[in-house]
Amino acid sequence: MPYVYLGCTRDAGTSKKTGNAYDISVVHFAQDASQSTRPDRKKSFGLEPQNLPIAPEAMDEFRDIKPLTAVNFDFEPDPRNMQRNRICGVKPVAPKLAQASGAN
Repeated sequence: MPYVYLGCTRDAGTSKKTGNAYDISVVHFAQDASQSTRPDRKKSFGLEPQNLPIAPEAMDEFRDIKPLTAVNFDFEPDPRNMQRNRICGVKPVAPKLAQASGAN
């Protein structure tokens, strides 16, 4: 299922509260709001913003992808938490496939 790519962010530094170092890389995307699995969701329209962790070495793959492009993500287990996945790559979706899915 294609996602609508919004952007990537990387935040790194030292927590003022704990003094611990952090380095957090995230991909921001939108997905069809009607695909939510929330049990309390009564109605939904349009797109809903989401984010997932990204492998730091994969961030450069997103450099030339314009926001609002329909994409598919490649996933791998997150080494910091093997119960979760992180994005490790991206592939833009061909325009005809994007139109069929309703993505821009």
